[in-house]
Amino acid sequence: MSNPPAAVSPIRRYSAGDPALHTAIGEKTADLIRLSGGPGRGLFGPYVELAAGPCVARIIIEGPAEGNVIADIVAEHGQVELVARSIDLAALDGPAIELRTILPRPMENCEVRLYCEEKVHANVRAVEIEIPASLSLEPDADLDRRLRYFTAQIAPRVEGWLGDRMPQIVRVFGSIFERHQVKGHIAEIGVHHGLSFFLFNALRRDDELCFAIDLFDDQHLNVDKSGMGSLSKFVSHLEAVLPLEKPFLRILQRDSLTFSLQEFSTIFAPAGVKLFSVDGGHTELHICNDLTLVQEVLVPGGIVAVDDFFGPHWPAVTAGFYQFMATRNRRLSPLLFFQNKLFLTTVSEHDLWLDHLRTGLPAVIGEQEFQSGQWKCVEIAGAAVLAHG
Repeated sequence: MSNPPAAVSPIRRYSAGDPALHTAIGEKTADLIRLSGGPGRGLFGPYVELAAGPCVARIIIEGPAEGNVIADIVAEHGQVELVARSIDLAALDGPAIELRTILPRPMENCEVRLYCEEKVHANVRAVEIEIPASLSLEPDADLDRRLRYFTAQIAPRVEGWLGDRMPQIVRVFGSIFERHQVKGHIAEIGVHHGLSFFLFNALRRDDELCFAIDLFDDQHLNVDKSGMGSLSKFVSHLEAVLPLEKPFLRILQRDSLTFSLQEFSTIFAPAGVKLFSVDGGHTELHICNDLTLVQEVLVPGGIVAVDDFFGPHWPAVTAGFYQFMATRNRRLSPLLFFQNKLFLTTVSEHDLWLDHLRTGLPAVIGEQEFQSGQWKCVEIAGAAVLAHG
């Protein structure tokens, strides 16, 4: 998931010799802040004003380093801590300590700090502060047309359970997919008669395919009676409301428990899946199994939608999710909870997605609602999640 050249964000760079950077225990030269002692404050500064929104700070380390440190971003003369990380410099992956945060409002006297918890050996080359460009919902005539058609022509005619504002979320997803060139197929486990499937189909582009996986008429396998899919109804709806999409549709009448990881990966190779809806069996076994399969085919920056999370009628969905996170997860992180669905993305893209949602959602749902208290950043399975309640 990479930024196109036009979206490069402005970066303020402060070299080690800049008067705005300071050290209490280090030796400051024109090129480096040399740290060879501790404990104590090895770095602090540059005391700048930052606007509300996402912020990324990097402490650039030159050469080998060792020792335990705490890196943080604080504002208003240290009165407000925005983010902090404990780091073993010897295990640092790459030349920079990176800190990501979101400022809830404009703040003054913001500084990046490095506290040495013990004797530390390191050379600080510079501090960078990056203000990522806010997500701009560029006009997407094709997606807007598809979403209007779904709302006016498909939703009233197809049976199913779907939040009435879910098209707004899909609009934001589409903008982020487009901005970062996230490509891949669309897929759903548990299609029923196609309502959410047809909505997510609005994100299909070019030669991407849509995969519908459901028991359909094999209802004797529907052990928890979650939905009563019908292949004939699904196909008749498709022919009535989206006939031009038929060449891009693949139907698999299967219980998801019958897929092996190898077979599942082969089905979606080589493109992978950019959005995968999990709404099939609502048992712990099914949810844990389905997420295990899905994580193997999701492209970086793709989205997984888990239906009925925290749903009072389907507690096994929540239990199955936590079982997956504790025992099988290797690359998914919760991101967004909205209208009965939990959305996840790949771990490495989680923070970038969260930044974009914090700036992109107000443009769609309205700044007043976003700031009204209905939205809150919470923690689910150890990850920061933007939740609507």
